[in-house]
Amino acid sequence: IFANGTSFHDGYQGSRYVKHLAVMGKMAAMICVARIFRKPVVWLSASISPNDRPITRALTSIALRASSLAVLRDEESMEIAKSLGVSRRVRSGADLAPLFCQGLDLTGISTTAERVGVSVVPEGLTTTAPHAAAAAFLAELGRLLGERLSLMPNARVTVFVIGRGRHDNDEAVSSALHEGLARSFPGRVDLVYFEGDPAALACEFRQCTAMIAMRLHAALVSDLLDIKTIGVPYHRKVSDIAAALGVPAERVVLPNGEGSAKQVISLLNRPFPDASKEASEKRSSFLRAADSNIDAIADELPSGSHHRPKHA
Repeated sequence: IFANGTSFHDGYQGSRYVKHLAVMGKMAAMICVARIFRKPVVWLSASISPNDRPITRALTSIALRASSLAVLRDEESMEIAKSLGVSRRVRSGADLAPLFCQGLDLTGISTTAERVGVSVVPEGLTTTAPHAAAAAFLAELGRLLGERLSLMPNARVTVFVIGRGRHDNDEAVSSALHEGLARSFPGRVDLVYFEGDPAALACEFRQCTAMIAMRLHAALVSDLLDIKTIGVPYHRKVSDIAAALGVPAERVVLPNGEGSAKQVISLLNRPFPDASKEASEKRSSFLRAADSNIDAIADELPSGSHHRPKHA
């Protein structure tokens, strides 16, 4: 079971991309060895975008052709698979997060005073806007959140650190945002790290009245928990999944300079109406699509397996 999220892609530049080539080569080799030993290989909740360089496309194609089945979670990845000629190896699905959120009991966890959650990503990882524009967005967002804390004495801000990998890391940019605000508003700004326990993180999310989310899972989980969510996609997969979930387009803002930060804060001030019938249907369809990950495992189990899994 291959559940590495966005692994085969060429979103990095320079030496970082060269290092990632070695990672993709190892993953492709692992999948090929598994197939040599006649083991079924299933990808769950995967993305393969962006995928433009010939060597990235070649490695992605090799890995998918050696796999039994891949569940891809966003439309761009499905388009890429089609262009690689591996459509019969893939299935359109959804992220795994809904399977987890459906089992949570968060009754009694809430807040009355405003508490804005924020998940940010370094400008260097942003592929939806130029890096300079993303840096301007982050700086202006920090300034505007400070203004908001100044005008609203009971308001709080919680900065969530989601990405903590060696290269794909949000710690520095999150700490800078936290320190800048906490210096002026001591005791009203928190820094929360994702320590590997999704339930604990969901409890922290549930205490927020709104979420400004650049990370995919910050946006997805907060929306599934019915928190007022403003998505700020650092990568197209975030906006693709927001559209699949039925999130109105005006609640998704690209991190494209100071004007985008002002737009995000203005959305905080506006009430969000109840979901339309079409949005509700999309959400239900998205939740059903999450089950396709479990179905994929069941479909590829050896014929001697004694039961079909029903839950994650």
